[in-house]
Amino acid sequence: LMWPCRVGPFSVVLGKHTRSFDTERLPFSHLEADASGRCMLIPGHYIATVGTLRDGSKWPQRDRRSGPVRRDQIGFDVFSPLTVGRMQQGLEVLDQLQNQTDRKVETVAVGGVAVKRVLLRTGRKRYAASVERYLLEQVVLRLEAWVDRGQPLEQALQPDGEAVDDAQWVDVGGQLMPGARLEQICQDVVDGHLDTVIQLQVAFAEAHRLYPSDVWAWT
Repeated sequence: LMWPCRVGPFSVVLGKHTRSFDTERLPFSHLEADASGRCMLIPGHYIATVGTLRDGSKWPQRDRRSGPVRRDQIGFDVFSPLTVGRMQQGLEVLDQLQNQTDRKVETVAVGGVAVKRVLLRTGRKRYAASVERYLLEQVVLRLEAWVDRGQPLEQALQPDGEAVDDAQWVDVGGQLMPGARLEQICQDVVDGHLDTVIQLQVAFAEAHRLYPSDVWAWT
């Protein structure tokens, strides 16, 4: 890659790329360099492949840490507010390109890469279906858990009290969390509320514990 480059999550990059690009808003894509080093992108290609599903199931099994304390709070979810949020952004990008591009044009440029115009509609469909599937799945899981606890359903769709509602999510060394939660941890370090390594570990462990609540608030 020719730095600086930003690649969307769960994408595959092939070839020697001699130009910088930014596909952060187009996750699960296939990026391949042509003979000139230009990047050709297929948006959302790996959403529809069995490899993505296989990877999502095998990564937790490869975590062979056996100690009583796991200091790295790793999130293994392939579909999360981070990746689904990026797909929502990708939907907007592809919609704009599709609406503004003449049908006579074979390829369009976005973020330093080239996309065949005929693939804009396919990529958009894949993103839209995946976003809808994820949101519906979260609602069903929430209702199922609520019923199992024997609590009234009228409260089920409310966010949890400790949750942080933030549209922007971040990946911190493999741990997924709302950007606002990370900012609060950083501010607590600056203010001296977290002044030891142990306290910092506890803060990230607490963020990991609240991950399901934050996911629901985002949903």
